[in-house]
Amino acid sequence: MAERFGGHDTVGAVAHDPATDAFAACTSTGGRRFALAGRVGDVPQIGSGFFCGPAGGASATGAGEDIARATLTRRAVRHLEAGLDAQAAADRAIEEFGELTGSSAGVIVLDGSGAGSAFNSEGMQTSVATAPE
Repeated sequence: MAERFGGHDTVGAVAHDPATDAFAACTSTGGRRFALAGRVGDVPQIGSGFFCGPAGGASATGAGEDIARATLTRRAVRHLEAGLDAQAAADRAIEEFGELTGSSAGVIVLDGSGAGSAFNSEGMQTSVATAPE
């Protein structure tokens, strides 16, 4: 299946439970080819591959070492905490990430009002699902 989408196989998700106003985020990856033994990528690092706080949550994919250095998902949630909506937080985080690292990445962001996504790579597939009221 990953080859159908050019070999990229990272999957991320962010969820919000309106009943408790809690957020959850997760990210999985197929890893990196030819990585050194013992390498820990961005995905399992809180604030890099995923992050949640009271304002919302985020999940990221892309250049792992740079995502970890810039703590991309923590950066996105920090923008939510500063009052930006999910789309503006995603846009700002990716803009800053590109300026800081010169690398490519994508991020999905969710707050209590909705979702946003941004990327500076060739593409990133996203989907949003909402529960019926």
